Amino acid sequence: MKYHVITIGGKELKCRLRTQDIMDLEKKLGGQNVLKVIMDDQIPSLTVTLATLHASLQALEHGYTMEKVTELYDEYVEEGKTYTDLMPELINVLEASGFFKKPPTK
Repeated sequence: MKYHVITIGGKELKCRLRTQDIMDLEKKLGGQNVLKVIMDDQIPSLTVTLATLHASLQALEHGYTMEKVTELYDEYVEEGKTYTDLMPELINVLEASGFFKKPPTK
């Protein structure tokens, strides 16, 4: 199974959105497509971003509740990383989850 690793607090978290995870996340987003929300011209809310991270942890990292994901984000910030640092990580999760392919490099 393809996945993207996000390292937080020395933990390597394997992130991937399975079909059911995507469908559950879309319900939380009011039926909106995840790719549209994340890639829109506006920066997604922290709620959307952390809901996406939470959904991506369900396949390979068991036991992560939304509360634990908010604690992870606090840890991420304490490490000196920012909200805008997390966005490319989520783009990589979407790529690993089959939303799109990266263009080939020359």
